[in-house]
Amino acid sequence: ATKDAHIEELRRECVQALATGEHETLARQQVEQAYAMLAARVRELADSESTAIRSAQKERDDALREAGRHDEERSRLQARVAEESHAAADRAARDARTIADLRATVAALEADLRRAQSQLQAAAREREA
Repeated sequence: ATKDAHIEELRRECVQALATGEHETLARQQVEQAYAMLAARVRELADSESTAIRSAQKERDDALREAGRHDEERSRLQARVAEESHAAADRAARDARTIADLRATVAALEADLRRAQSQLQAAAREREA
């Protein structure tokens, strides 16, 4: 801002020197000095802009890398959840088969028990008769 103010001051002096008809050499020197300062300021601003662009690009690249890491982690977690879900489904199917087998065994044992009770009652009736 100070450099810009100084450039503006030189510009005003140049305009005043030309308006008042001061010596042409003085006006030319002031114009050349103002032009040199202005050129330097333009270079500074361009450098500053380039630095800002590089910084923004680096931030963007860093954010993309970080997002990529998050995507990889999310993918790993999704794969793990899918594996665990599949394993749980396998366990549930195995448990369902085991339960069905146990129910069939219980039903067979109950049938055997009923036959045995029936045979015992038949034997008891024969003894009484």
